[in-house]
Amino acid sequence: GLGNVYKSEVLFLEGHPPTRRVEQVDDHALGALYQLGHRLLRQNLHGGPRITRSREEPLWVYRRSGLPCYRCGTVIRRKRLGVHSRPTYWCPSCQREERPGEDEPVGERRPR
Repeated sequence: GLGNVYKSEVLFLEGHPPTRRVEQVDDHALGALYQLGHRLLRQNLHGGPRITRSREEPLWVYRRSGLPCYRCGTVIRRKRLGVHSRPTYWCPSCQREERPGEDEPVGERRPR
């Protein structure tokens, strides 16, 4: 798999909450998640710190629980999720579950 860092970062960048089940994600969105994960892994082959954002602030959400989201200012959350209860980080505003009648979260979807 992608690992915890890229799992959290890719889900954030594509706007998917980490609690969404894979069955709830359409094929196009799954393809976008895969492509972004692949691109980020290739960009970080050089070793050193993983970067999904910028050299100054390398990660969007991973290991940033309790800090403000770089996009919207909402506090980043952390919870152990999944079969192996591994730490997952996300922005509850940028990655909220869609509810009928609600607008989709606003914000860029790709890294700068």
